[in-house]
Amino acid sequence: MKLRHSLSPGASAGLIFSLAMAACGGGASTDKAGMTSGQVTPVSEVARAVIAGTATPPEAASQAASAAAKSASATASERRLSEAAAAADSGGASVVTGAANNKVAARTSGTPTVVGAGSWQSPPGVITASLTGAAPVESLAAVEASRDAPVTPDNPAAAAAPALASSPAQQPSNGILGSAAAFLNLSTANTNPTATTTVSSNTSSCKVAFVPPSNLTMATAAARPAAGGVFFSNAELTTWKARLTSGPFLKAGDFTKGSPGDWDRINQNAAEFIRNGDKGPQLTSAPDEYSRLGTGARDAAFLFLMTADGKAFTAVRDYLLVQVGNPAVNFPSTLCLTDKNNWNPDGYFFQGSWLLRYVVTYDFIRSALTPTERLVIDNFIRRNAYLFATQMDSALANVFPNRLKGDYSKKLWVADARNGIAWMSKRFDTNGDCKVDGSDEPKPAPVYAYAKTDGALGPRITELSQFYNNRRAAIALAYGAAGLVLADPVLISSAKRYTFEWLTYGVWPDGSQGEYARNGDYCIPQQGVIYGGANTASAALLASLLSRQGDTSIQAFSTREGLFGTEAPASAPPKTLELAIQTQLGLINGNLKWFFHQPWRDKQDFSDANAMTGFRSYYMKSTKPLENFHELGLLPATKLLPGANIAGVVLRDKAVTSLPFPGASGNSVTTGWGNWNDPFNALPAPLLTRP
Repeated sequence: MKLRHSLSPGASAGLIFSLAMAACGGGASTDKAGMTSGQVTPVSEVARAVIAGTATPPEAASQAASAAAKSASATASERRLSEAAAAADSGGASVVTGAANNKVAARTSGTPTVVGAGSWQSPPGVITASLTGAAPVESLAAVEASRDAPVTPDNPAAAAAPALASSPAQQPSNGILGSAAAFLNLSTANTNPTATTTVSSNTSSCKVAFVPPSNLTMATAAARPAAGGVFFSNAELTTWKARLTSGPFLKAGDFTKGSPGDWDRINQNAAEFIRNGDKGPQLTSAPDEYSRLGTGARDAAFLFLMTADGKAFTAVRDYLLVQVGNPAVNFPSTLCLTDKNNWNPDGYFFQGSWLLRYVVTYDFIRSALTPTERLVIDNFIRRNAYLFATQMDSALANVFPNRLKGDYSKKLWVADARNGIAWMSKRFDTNGDCKVDGSDEPKPAPVYAYAKTDGALGPRITELSQFYNNRRAAIALAYGAAGLVLADPVLISSAKRYTFEWLTYGVWPDGSQGEYARNGDYCIPQQGVIYGGANTASAALLASLLSRQGDTSIQAFSTREGLFGTEAPASAPPKTLELAIQTQLGLINGNLKWFFHQPWRDKQDFSDANAMTGFRSYYMKSTKPLENFHELGLLPATKLLPGANIAGVVLRDKAVTSLPFPGASGNSVTTGWGNWNDPFNALPAPLLTRP
């Protein structure tokens, strides 16, 4: 088995694209014509079919398209869904109805599948809820009245199978965290250490696959937080709404030159989504497309959260439900833990970012959904989240086989010093053409975190540290956030364990990270620092989500443990998230004078062009710089970690930094996969929603 922790070629191309893609500020005014607040249309035919289990998704698509064509008064949301449905139906799937026995045969790729009447067969590996139809909800008032009502035939807005019960509207925080509340350090054992290590071998497309066990299908919608949501509190929501009047970050330049118009951009994205919809990823979608799809739905959900816009709610609700039947996002059926060529990707981070965005979108409107709708969405999220958690925990068991029991004494592979493979060496771009090929020095050289002008080198990078990287950080955040939305302690504990391990084995006492091994990629001396910023942003955002539920374990975690030099000696402070962030911001701000170590040179380059500091980079030797603003993803944790002074650097407080605001000079700004948000394109607007 070829277990690898390096970036796959396809993913690398996606990251190159993401880095080069500039994030532009808002500023375009939004046409909100037709977006009448308070109007909620009935559940679309596609969405109702998914809830009820009355047809295959392609047939539901055809029915919705036909119904919309006959209705001259179809709403924008219904038109959007009919167009998406028609496209889905023309994408190679045909449906045949057998009149004699009232059964549906769904044909995909030439293989018919007979499905019993009153049910639809999901793609292989999907576990479907056993539900009956949900009646349309005509107004927000009806939604609010029915969202937590008992599920009985007397309540048609929430009608479902008799076994389905509503989830309580008010739950204490420990009800959301469960046993994960007690997970405070790496010596803590998971309460169910086999829940994310069970795999199935030799499926038709995978050598090792994840097949969701039947016990992942719940009969009751997940409990919600006692107040607010996972991504917002009621107090925060009040503050955010007040900013719609006071600003800033409503229109481009209203904070300072170059600052984005977050609210204008959100309204524009929401209006476009309501008009045109988002079919979601397709089976033919390139991996990097997953990092952007769903942005409009998320922004429309945020619009609803802030303004109670009824058309936004309708469009988002239908989008969430339709994705449940989308085979391209049934990840247990489309993604392998090990494929037939023995390839083990360390993290499906593009797909993980899509799931994270879906979870955010759901959280913004969840309180207005019926228990039936929530249950369908919950089970969809759970299946996908457990795939990613299983991918993570199964892979890391290759270095620490008893880690989920809280036991790190047994070490394997690159974690075992006796194997003689602890230290990382690699080939470098020695001729400066921004790639590594046959024209470069063929011999691998040791990798060090940085070089200093006094001749000292930073820590030597370990192979073990490469297991804790930006791809896995994206995945841990995705299923950790899903765990909080689902009140699932297994997922929450797994995400916390990964974060604690990253600080233990992927961070050094000076705050440098294993990702610094990637400095110099694309001819950018601080490229590894940028990748390391995804690690800190993932931990910071997860810490902020947990803190809303009373769990401060990530910001409080400190350790002197480590391996091969990541241990903190008595002369150094213990390693913490705040330490890692302070190092990242120190490099951005220029307080730390570190340089990309070039082992092929007899004399190191200490020029500004080789510095790991600053916020401008020249991708592939471009003559025009990109202005990196990846620290924007740290902003949600600014009050959790006051010693890091995150807001001072991000908002360019002149008492803290002399750096100009990104974009003020007219250069393109990159924050990650999205547009003026976190590296994962999860949040709609960190500046507008800053703590």
